[in-house]
Amino acid sequence: PTKTLVLAMDGPPSASKLATQRKRRLQTIIRTERKIQKMDQLLNKQLNSGRKPKLFSKRKQARKRRRYKSETRTLCITPGTDFMKLTEQAILYWAWQRMQHNNPNHFLSRVKVFISPSTVAGEGEVKILEWILRQQSLPGTKRRQGESIAILGGDSDLVLEGLVIPPSYTHNVFVLLPDGSKKYLSVSLWETTRALSQFLPRDLPLEAVLRARTDLVLLLILNGNDYFPKLRGSSGFNKVFHTYLRTLRDWLSDQDREHHTPFLVEPDSLTYNLP
Repeated sequence: PTKTLVLAMDGPPSASKLATQRKRRLQTIIRTERKIQKMDQLLNKQLNSGRKPKLFSKRKQARKRRRYKSETRTLCITPGTDFMKLTEQAILYWAWQRMQHNNPNHFLSRVKVFISPSTVAGEGEVKILEWILRQQSLPGTKRRQGESIAILGGDSDLVLEGLVIPPSYTHNVFVLLPDGSKKYLSVSLWETTRALSQFLPRDLPLEAVLRARTDLVLLLILNGNDYFPKLRGSSGFNKVFHTYLRTLRDWLSDQDREHHTPFLVEPDSLTYNLP
């Protein structure tokens, strides 16, 4: 980073996401306990038969128990836990330490660091997006031409969230997703927009392509995620998307509708076009 670094941790989620998280975490605990219980049953069965255990040596037992228990260790990454409090303190210390670096050539000496802890409500990805949108609206905030935004995280929803960043902020928005050990997949949202334009009617102005891009995000949300169930009767995203394209072409070819916008969402305000 050359200008700003934003570190956002997951905070308390909305009620709908909280119910999903509780269910997933409980299933993780139950699944782990069953694995350990099954291993103990097999071991006891062999011991009661008077035979020397062949399936599980002591070393193998310990290794399996450690692996099973490690599956529940990620549950510590939950707002309100001691682990998260310690993590926030460590990140704050890291930021202060880097910003007090005496070397003026150190990259963080010229970078503003913003930290959103787990006590602030909302998922980390959503908080980063809100920060970007709010920062642009602040008075006196100007972006130099060619500036870029890189969003790093492990959730593919970041691509959808990045697609609603208005191009008036910058065209250079990238999402970096982990892809194996020490490797990252870089998704250019501008190239994604260009790929989308191939499905749209030809000679469509750039503004219309960007409106269709925001509509695409809405259609994908209707396909279901952590917050909403899949739209009933939609028969899958593929059918919904092609119905949208067909409706868009019909609307654009109708002369009586040329003065009315055919798109579902207003990209700058992110409000619905109900008519």
